[in-house]
Amino acid sequence: MASPAIAIEGKTWSASKIEKVRKRATVAADRKKWSLAIRYNEQVLAALRSRAMQDSTLYIQALIHGADYYAQAGRAAEADAHAAEAYAWAKATLGNGDDLVRASRAAHYRQLIAKQDYGAALALVEGAVAALGGTVDDDYRRHRYLKHLYSLYGLTGQLAREAETLEAFLRLDRQLYGNTAADHAKVLQNLANSYCLQGKLDEFESLQPTLQGDFVCP
Repeated sequence: MASPAIAIEGKTWSASKIEKVRKRATVAADRKKWSLAIRYNEQVLAALRSRAMQDSTLYIQALIHGADYYAQAGRAAEADAHAAEAYAWAKATLGNGDDLVRASRAAHYRQLIAKQDYGAALALVEGAVAALGGTVDDDYRRHRYLKHLYSLYGLTGQLAREAETLEAFLRLDRQLYGNTAADHAKVLQNLANSYCLQGKLDEFESLQPTLQGDFVCP
């Protein structure tokens, strides 16, 4: 059965036509022709909007790709807008555990970090952690998110939360990987530095034997 047609910019677009143009965007991106990839991808988005398909996985995927294309082209504002819209639609229409929600969240996170909006990035990751369950897969995701969290707490000057998150990361790291102190020397040094800045000298001293090299709290 022929797919229903729609008119975009004076042309008739079928579902198969949309797919062809989507593939052209992908090919252009593979060749790093970002302006061309953006043009094709915007045509796809316009066609899907005309069908009121903003809540479709195809539309959300096109937004995620568009965010990447704009970022590669150095057009930060458009990259940010596409990533934010992708996450908003994904979160509104799909479950928290959906891969597309995670992909759109990651795209949104990259743009927030790029523009140094650490507060918004922090809220985004906190929400992601809160939505996790208790499965093994969730623990591995939690492990990745905690890395982002302790960095963001440090960047936003929340030293107590930074230390708590570093401690949680180390516990989970040992649980998942059985790592020794030598495997995460930088994390331990960050934790020691956080204790030092907070004036937690007892905690700092208890950590001292695990640190590599001389580390003195001034």
